[in-house]
Amino acid sequence: MKIAIPTDDGFTIDEFYKSAKGFLVTTIESGHIKKQELRTNLITNDSLNSIADTNLSLADCDTLILRNIDPAPLNSFDLVHKEVVRIEGILIAEELMKYIQMVVQKESDTCCCP
Repeated sequence: MKIAIPTDDGFTIDEFYKSAKGFLVTTIESGHIKKQELRTNLITNDSLNSIADTNLSLADCDTLILRNIDPAPLNSFDLVHKEVVRIEGILIAEELMKYIQMVVQKESDTCCCP
């Protein structure tokens, strides 16, 4: 699973994904961080194709963790099969750990172990 988070510095979550310098893309396997990379943001505040630009730069990501997003773009993300998680926190490490714990808990709740 790959998770994208808008950021200017790799440590804090940018409030507006369009104005962030980039996205920290984190690869998660078996509930553990395997890789992190900072990708340049292809979106601009005045881009007419901001959703298409986001989908291009984050095509391999499953989830976007965002602090602030309008409902209209949220619906557009849903159309391209990306989970969008709204959060209130500022620190990437904290919000990423919360998300990973939530996913691991969900997976364990749906386990069909005999």
